Amino acid sequence: MGYDLCISNALVVEADGVWRGSLGIRDGKVAAHFAGEPDGPAERVIDAGGCPVLPGLVDAHVHFNDPGRAGWEGFDCGSMGAAAGGVTTVIGETQ
Repeated sequence: MGYDLCISNALVVEADGVWRGSLGIRDGKVAAHFAGEPDGPAERVIDAGGCPVLPGLVDAHVHFNDPGRAGWEGFDCGSMGAAAGGVTTVIGETQ
């Protein structure tokens, strides 16, 4: 069975350890992981070049200065910084 996306040649980081291999992704979810190359074709393949592949993080306690001092760190700047650090979801309280 094929995949929408395969990430190959990756250093996969999971809760129980780190290993080298590939991930097969189907319908936006990790459907399989492999010690070597994927077992089926993929519409798109990304060679991670041995770089780490980590799950996205959820930050359930953010304080963006928006509204208020958005020039200091509003939602746009704060969420871009979070994404650059691997955060996929931010949850916070607005003022």
